[in-house]
Amino acid sequence: MLDPPVSISLAPDDLAVADRLPGAVELKFSWDHRDLLIGERDLDAHLDEAGVDAHRIASVHLPPGTETRGDDVGMALTSQNRGTIVDFVHSQLSRLAAATLVAHPPKRVEYGEAIPLFSTLLDCTNRHISVENTAVESPWYTPEDLGFLASLVRRYRPLSELRLTVDSAHLPQAGARRGLDSENVETIRARVGRSVPAAAHDFETDLEDRLPEEWPPADGDSPYLPLLKALRFGGRAVESVHLNDPTTDDVPRFDAHDEDPVLDRALAALADCDAQVVLEPSDDLLADPEELRRRAAALRERLTDAGEARR
Repeated sequence: MLDPPVSISLAPDDLAVADRLPGAVELKFSWDHRDLLIGERDLDAHLDEAGVDAHRIASVHLPPGTETRGDDVGMALTSQNRGTIVDFVHSQLSRLAAATLVAHPPKRVEYGEAIPLFSTLLDCTNRHISVENTAVESPWYTPEDLGFLASLVRRYRPLSELRLTVDSAHLPQAGARRGLDSENVETIRARVGRSVPAAAHDFETDLEDRLPEEWPPADGDSPYLPLLKALRFGGRAVESVHLNDPTTDDVPRFDAHDEDPVLDRALAALADCDAQVVLEPSDDLLADPEELRRRAAALRERLTDAGEARR
């Protein structure tokens, strides 16, 4: 059996740690990396200096920011940033042709603006783009919000290459125990205007079919319940999950003796989605690569057990 796909998210300045860790890497940019983002420094040369094979880079995580201001290079998914994103892809990512772009959506946007922009960026970059959920209320926040976008990906051909990245620590706990949350559905319906493709209008039926009749699970008292719900709604539109502890927002310890059936169901759902699991270590954990390695190994073991249990 192949090892479950687990990536470690590393900033360009932290790539030296990759030599002590197995598996793939998510290359995570911030505004601090302006020289790489605008092409003043060559990314290929930087990877060579860090000793990281380009084939290990599974995804490239673009920085947030709705626009470029001063030294801050904004690459959130807005029309103002379209040229910046496309230029970066074509000037810096030629050796990373298979890497998915993980990008932040703006917190305030109309679906009628976002959908054609997503379609244009997919065409101009010629690669998967994965939209990460926000940490605050927005059109990309609740499991139902993510399910709506996943429904569009499944039904609307121009977005067929769009994907979702789910951060487990960003999902709201409120409403997770309800099935398809009617308040969230009505909020989505209020955002769907005439400019939104007709394929979007039947999303509620699509999502209703994705939750089991028994919801929440009988043993559903877990902070990972929102993640399980989001994965059910997202299905194979989920490209990756930033698996962060919903309480501490750090890499979970995955103690084999700490039973959490909901987490195990979520890990099994990850395997069903064929999604990449991404760990985002804090600075303290980066300073202790052996502990990070142990946690990643414990996750791989738990992912394997969850996958075998569902057979």
